Amino acid sequence: MKYLSLAVSILVAALLSACGGGGSSSGSSKPAATVSITASNADQVAKSAMTANSSAQTGTTTANTAKAAGMVADGSNPQSAMNFAINRFFETQNLTFPASNTTKAVSGYPKTYNCSTSGTYQVDITDADNSGTFTVGDSAVYTYTDCVAGTVTTKGSFSLKVNSYSSPSVPTSSNPESVSATLTYNNLSVATAKDTVTFNGDMTLSFTYDGTTVSASLSGSSYTVSSVNAGSVTFSNFSFKGSVNATTWTSSVDLTIKVTPTGGTEGTINISTPTAFSGAKGGNPTSGQMKIEGANGTYIIITANADGVHADIEIYDGTTKTTKQLTWDQL
Repeated sequence: MKYLSLAVSILVAALLSACGGGGSSSGSSKPAATVSITASNADQVAKSAMTANSSAQTGTTTANTAKAAGMVADGSNPQSAMNFAINRFFETQNLTFPASNTTKAVSGYPKTYNCSTSGTYQVDITDADNSGTFTVGDSAVYTYTDCVAGTVTTKGSFSLKVNSYSSPSVPTSSNPESVSATLTYNNLSVATAKDTVTFNGDMTLSFTYDGTTVSASLSGSSYTVSSVNAGSVTFSNFSFKGSVNATTWTSSVDLTIKVTPTGGTEGTINISTPTAFSGAKGGNPTSGQMKIEGANGTYIIITANADGVHADIEIYDGTTKTTKQLTWDQL
């Protein structure tokens, strides 16, 4: 993992500058949306869609991707499922494995660690092949008890299991360094001064490095993000993808979400991006388009402006189209 461990922070930083996006149109394989988009609820629907994308992929639950890109360019944003999982993978890989006498057991674990400010977290490891290192088939469970690190408080549990792992001495496009892991979030909450986000569900994380480009994806059948600010969002049959090289990033998504906006009514919308979002590394999207499809033919289209500052918004309520331009900060 010597190449990926250095390159993965670049990927996370790039994903933090994306606002979601990409993949095929919602099509017939997705269920019909049940929320009709209107002029009055369009902002809340867009916020729910952006919250779903950013909480899983970019970690900014307020969809404030421009600020997120600037504030956490080192990939340290705690409210990101992808970032959280990748960091825990490397943390586990770097743990010292005490000698084990039996397969699928590591003596000395579970082990409890103090958090930097207050509280604790516990790590339990299953070394399936008794190799003494974190390899294919191995798993780790993290349980947080009022774990405070600076201004971030983490509670609940998270587990990961390594499905595949390849680490060539020189990664290439035909033989990249790669990892696949199954992730499970169990009431894992991450609280900051701005929001508290809780993750529940399973997904598969995959990421690769080919010597030039770092790529990552999250996919699964069902996953829920609950935000104090934005309410509850459940993903169905979701796929998030991102990539970054020395100069540019891309970001794509395809999913159905069930939204329960704070103070609103539960329903489903479909999200896709006819054109994947992309931009300069560390910056906002300069190209790409997201489509949020509601019931009865209603929709919202968010198109990245080439200036990297604005997005053009088109809202169709089934009868009338309205347009407006917002900054990424305003979305």
